[in-house]
Amino acid sequence: LPALLLFASSGQPMSSQTPSRSPSRTVKRESWVGQTLRKLSDEEKVGQLIMPAFRAVYLHSKSEEMREIERQIRENHVGGFILFGGDIYEAAVLIDKVQAASKLPLLVASDFERGANFRLRNTVSFPWNMAIGATGSEHWAYLQGKATALESRALGVNWIFAPVVDVNNNPANPVINIRSYGEDPELVAKLGAAFIRGAQEAGVMATAKHFPGHGDTAVDSHLALPVMNMDRQRLDALELIPFKKAIQSGVCAVMTAHLAVPAIEPDSRVPATLSSKVLDGLLQKELGFSKLVVTDSLTMAGLAEGYWAGDAALRAL
Repeated sequence: LPALLLFASSGQPMSSQTPSRSPSRTVKRESWVGQTLRKLSDEEKVGQLIMPAFRAVYLHSKSEEMREIERQIRENHVGGFILFGGDIYEAAVLIDKVQAASKLPLLVASDFERGANFRLRNTVSFPWNMAIGATGSEHWAYLQGKATALESRALGVNWIFAPVVDVNNNPANPVINIRSYGEDPELVAKLGAAFIRGAQEAGVMATAKHFPGHGDTAVDSHLALPVMNMDRQRLDALELIPFKKAIQSGVCAVMTAHLAVPAIEPDSRVPATLSSKVLDGLLQKELGFSKLVVTDSLTMAGLAEGYWAGDAALRAL
């Protein structure tokens, strides 16, 4: 199963990143997290960093796929799952079953970039981000984020891997393209922040992706390792603007990109996902991001062609 590695870069309890809570309720949840962490073994703590994938289809209790999900929870102590294709009803039932099988609450995440319909049938289908970008409206971006979050929570999804805040200024880009709000970094920043606000006010964690920017590539990182051949001045003036705005807006998570950025990480064989210069030096220290960092899938060729998955997970952490 494709798996994503997740870690709290600040070392703070994950519940402290959850939006829209009263101070007293947040303190109680943080206290629960602290008490629970102290009771976990090192192996259980490691498991909390890993999120395998599952499909939202009907699975009877004795099916091979359901047994594998239960094994991941029982033996690997995984912290959550990534929800891929399926149907709205099967998804809701399966998420309930999976949560009931775990002694700790699970994070359930999905790439709901244009609403839940990006992954699940019979859910609300919004237009691609580029259509929202054409309106230039923070109002519509905010409402899309809010509606996406409400449907996500109804399904049992509590973390969405959206919005895409890559600036799509390369018309040959084969993987970002209409998933982006457009080619103007200020517009992308403004609409991305509005989506984040709408989503997190409605109770899900939002994710700005794909750091430090996947817009100016002609290579799909699912298939190979793209190289971002621009200097640091250009990164500051374009790619990083939406991420800075997302961080200022309180986004709960940032997803890394499997691409090389020689202006930050001189070794062009090292993707941003595995670079301390990119994730620790740039994202955390320079940009001041202290919440959750999550990798893109560890099975993507942009990463997997150069590194064994276990080695990649360790290097990312």
